[in-house]
Amino acid sequence: MKRSLISTTALVTAGMLAASATANAADPIKLKIGGYMNAAVGWISEDDTSVANVRSEAIQLDSEIKFSGATVLDNGLEVGVKIEMATDGANASIDEQMLYIENEESWGRIEIGSEDGASDQFRHLGPFVIGGSITGCATFSGATSTNGVAPFACGGAEGDRTKITYRGPKLLGMQWGISYTPERTDFAGLGDRDDGTSGEFGGTTELGANFSTTIGGASVSVGGGLANFSAEAAGEEDSQQWNFGGTVTVGNIRIGGSWKNQEAGPPTAQDTDITHYRLGITTSLSGTTVGVEYYAGENEVVNSGVAEGDDETTVLSIAANRSIGPGVSIGAKIASWDMSDNASAAANENSVTEFLVITSVGF
Repeated sequence: MKRSLISTTALVTAGMLAASATANAADPIKLKIGGYMNAAVGWISEDDTSVANVRSEAIQLDSEIKFSGATVLDNGLEVGVKIEMATDGANASIDEQMLYIENEESWGRIEIGSEDGASDQFRHLGPFVIGGSITGCATFSGATSTNGVAPFACGGAEGDRTKITYRGPKLLGMQWGISYTPERTDFAGLGDRDDGTSGEFGGTTELGANFSTTIGGASVSVGGGLANFSAEAAGEEDSQQWNFGGTVTVGNIRIGGSWKNQEAGPPTAQDTDITHYRLGITTSLSGTTVGVEYYAGENEVVNSGVAEGDDETTVLSIAANRSIGPGVSIGAKIASWDMSDNASAAANENSVTEFLVITSVGF
C-alpha cells in the first residue's frame, strides 16, 4: 500500500514537472487570517460515589487562528499553504501546518505536512447541532470519565502527525484519498527515521473515500476510512482502525450517524476492541437549529486471554443553536451520561447531567 502511494505520487509529480517550464504564478501568495473562538459555561451534576469534591460550575474556551494562502500558476496548478495555531492554552502552539499542490478537476491534490490523513478527511460523523460540543465528539464537556471509555467517535488515526496525502479528483460524486505517515513523532529532520523499536508503530497507511448523491428529494452523503498501524519490531502485532458514517437530508431534516472501531493493545499486547457509535437528527425552526444526539462507546475487557465483557458509556443530549449575526451563534445543550464498568465497580461508574451554554465566533 505504501508503494502504491509512492508510485501514485511519483506519477502525479512527473506530470507537474512536465508542465513546470511555463508554470509562472500570476500573483504571489498572500496570507489570509481566519479562525474561531468558542466559549462555554457549564453546570455539571455527578455521582458523589465515584466523583467527590468537585464543583458544579465550569468555564472552558476553545480557539484557533488559521493562516492560509494560495496562488494559481499559469498552467492551472494551485499551490497553497495552511498553518493553524491553537490559542486556548497557556502557551499558543502550532498544531497543523501543510503545503499543498492541486488541480482537483484533473489529477487531484497532494498534501505534505502536519494535517489529518485520508481516513479522517473523508469520515462522516452525521448531523450535529453545536460544532463546539458534538455529542460523541465533545470539545466541551465537564463530565468526568470514570471507566476509561473516551467519548470521542471523531478521534483520528494519526491526527496531525507529519505525512503525505494524495486525494484523487472527484468523479460522479465520489472522491478517495491515501496517506502515509512514516514516523509517529513529528518529522523534524532527516535523522528522525527510527525503525524496529519495540512497542512502537511506524509506516501508517490510511485510505478514505466519500460519496454524495441525490435520490428523489433526498440528499445522501456517506464516507469512511481505514488505517493500518504497522508494528516496527519483528514479532509484534499491527493494529487497524475503521470508520464509516452517513447523513440523509430531506427538506430541513437531517438524520444520520457514524461508527468507528479500533484495536487497542498492539503492538505488544493482545487485540481488544474499542467501538464508538453516534446518531443525530436535526432540523431548523425559524432560524434555530435543534436536534437530538446519542453516543455509545464500548471498551472490550480481556484478562489472561479471556473476554470478560465491556466497559460502556452512553450519552443522550438535546440541543439548540441560533445564529445571531455573521459568524456569531449561541447555543444550549443538556446531556445525560451513564458510565458502567464490566465488573460493576462503583468507583468506575458514574451518572452525569450537564447543562452547557456555548457562544461561538468565527472570523
